[in-house]
Amino acid sequence: MEYFISGFNVDGYRCDVTGEIPIDFWKEGRRRIEAVKPDLMTLAESMKPEKLRHAFDLYCLFG
Repeated sequence: MEYFISGFNVDGYRCDVTGEIPIDFWKEGRRRIEAVKPDLMTLAESMKPEKLRHAFDLYCLFG
């Protein structure tokens, strides 16, 4: 994700099936991408967004 932010000025990510990936991955990813671009927007597609509050700005609820 850092590569695309730096190289192509990406300003946000939509991440699918976020609940199937450990929250520690998303927290670390968020920390690293904010270091590159603090105003980046993240969107999670998840059935359980309450677990992802620290890593994402917006949610699409599926279920």
